[in-house]
Amino acid sequence: MDEETDESKSAAPKQSDVKQETAEKPASWTRDQKIAVILGIVGIIVSVMVTIVGPALSAALFPAAPPSPTALAVDPTPAATGQPLSAALPPGTSRIVVAVFDGDDDDIAGTAIYDDLRSHAPSGVQVMRHKAVLDDQTARPFGETVSATLVIWGRYNRVYVQPYVERVRLNGTAAGADAQLEGGKLSLAVPQTATFEILTGQLVSQTSFLSFFGLGLDAVEAQAFTQAVTYLGQAIEANSTPGALNPSAAYFFRGNAYYAQGQYAAAVQDYARAVEFKPEDADAVYNHGVALQATGDEAGAIQRYDQVIELQPDYAEAFNNRGVIHRSRAEFDLAINDLDQAVRLKPQDATILTNRGNVYYSQGSFDRAIQDYDQAIQLQPGLAEAFNNRGGAYQNKGDHARAIQDYDKAIQLQPDYAEAYRNRGTAYISTGNYDRALQDFDQSLQLNPNDAASHAGRGLVHGMQANKNEAQKDFAKCIELSAGTPLQAACQQQMDGL
Repeated sequence: MDEETDESKSAAPKQSDVKQETAEKPASWTRDQKIAVILGIVGIIVSVMVTIVGPALSAALFPAAPPSPTALAVDPTPAATGQPLSAALPPGTSRIVVAVFDGDDDDIAGTAIYDDLRSHAPSGVQVMRHKAVLDDQTARPFGETVSATLVIWGRYNRVYVQPYVERVRLNGTAAGADAQLEGGKLSLAVPQTATFEILTGQLVSQTSFLSFFGLGLDAVEAQAFTQAVTYLGQAIEANSTPGALNPSAAYFFRGNAYYAQGQYAAAVQDYARAVEFKPEDADAVYNHGVALQATGDEAGAIQRYDQVIELQPDYAEAFNNRGVIHRSRAEFDLAINDLDQAVRLKPQDATILTNRGNVYYSQGSFDRAIQDYDQAIQLQPGLAEAFNNRGGAYQNKGDHARAIQDYDKAIQLQPDYAEAYRNRGTAYISTGNYDRALQDFDQSLQLNPNDAASHAGRGLVHGMQANKNEAQKDFAKCIELSAGTPLQAACQQQMDGL
């Protein structure tokens, strides 16, 4: 497609870009005038999502799991149950396995951690022993074979004990550092392993920290976030010997638990503590940025993403998230630069491509946006946002039929996608199919009753169909929901023209 032709078209404005009409209001509104004004009001709201990765917890930051080893030894009679350790796990329960530490011929460390874990574990958590040594190549595959949530393994000598708490994600929830689309909840990075270093002589005094930390991670895996906050708080309190170990990981994971519950301010505080204790941890700095962004502190988030990139120049998600913020500020050149870097680092990431397409969309470069959306859809055919946004680009180019096809697909993939219904409704207005438009605005408002733009669109349809009372209700609601914005003035103008 011709880029010059693309640039010559003007993008449907975002709500913040809508210009108020300065000319005197006509005595009566023609059909074409109403459609032109309302499409200016509603625009095509592009759904954008932002990716967030967090402190040491993402599969993208750790090597892929090695092939499952063969003939791993399993203790035939674990003390916790007296039954053979197998993959079978009763519903509603989880399993933590403690292995023998490498170099610990007398099994001192593993026994101490196992005994303390059992003393604190609730009834739904099985704590079991594996009477053999595991390492970074065998711990996770072994955990998968026995349906463990966590595997605790480590190294032992006369000076230091190094416990490793290995996360084993089940049910298709493998750890990952996936980018998310702008407008979606930012996702955190989740490291595969948490590591500690303890003086051997202080191991006994720190077993409670390790136990509560393990139970906290187990609760995070079960999405029992309130319980996770409690256990990880107990771990922090149990770190009674100053300097015995670095508690950064406990603050980090508790921050993740707070974030998952929408308690962003608490998450910000915990990530700040995690960074304080471990300033070189790019994941902790990154999650701090994500939490700041969630609270609306874009400037603080950009500072953190800058630091992440300085610490780890190949951190694609930091470029992605910073680019999304630049787009929201209409700093399009900066946004493109960041998202180009993110695409270079992760060329197969559909969400990053979608986010870059959103920047081109905002610039009115609809052909370039469509190219990115096309590639995103090719890589991830189930990405509803890419179809929705490509539909918006086609609609801005005047190709309403292709726009409707894309909105159809977005809704098929995500039946509760309120924005796709609203966008399809505006496309139906443009084609004169007011009955279908009305159905879509009704569905959009059923899913999101406080969407001012959908009220504006439905108000226009009612007005075109001579349902003045219903139109007045919708425009009044639009005015209420969009107070202080250009959309409010436009809906008031429509109300006055009825």
